[in-house]
Amino acid sequence: MSASASAPVGGNATAKTLSYFGGSGFGLPGITAGTSISDVTGQPRHFSLTPNVLAAFGHGTVDALGAMSIGYGGNGQSLTYQTTASFQFAHPANSDFLLGLMSQGSLGTGFDSATLGTPDSGSTGSNA
Repeated sequence: MSASASAPVGGNATAKTLSYFGGSGFGLPGITAGTSISDVTGQPRHFSLTPNVLAAFGHGTVDALGAMSIGYGGNGQSLTYQTTASFQFAHPANSDFLLGLMSQGSLGTGFDSATLGTPDSGSTGSNA
């Protein structure tokens, strides 16, 4: 698993990443102007799922958690911020893969696009 974040050069811009393995869950990072954050945890312990994700997962195993946040820090100009989280899992063939999206939020305007990919053995299974 890996996490990365980038923010544009110049001005008040920061990028932060945090990766755990076997650690406890973490809260969603707040949206802060000029900041790009990506946090991941593999084999998490002591975390809470939202009721709808908990219902979908039942008693299944949660292999990883991820949280991302980006806050625009410019003054009207076009700036590019980026966060990524990458996970690799080895599961038996014909087993279920569940992806739970727990929360989303935005402040103001300026959000342009998001891409979610779930590759399967090197070929993209889904992009939204």
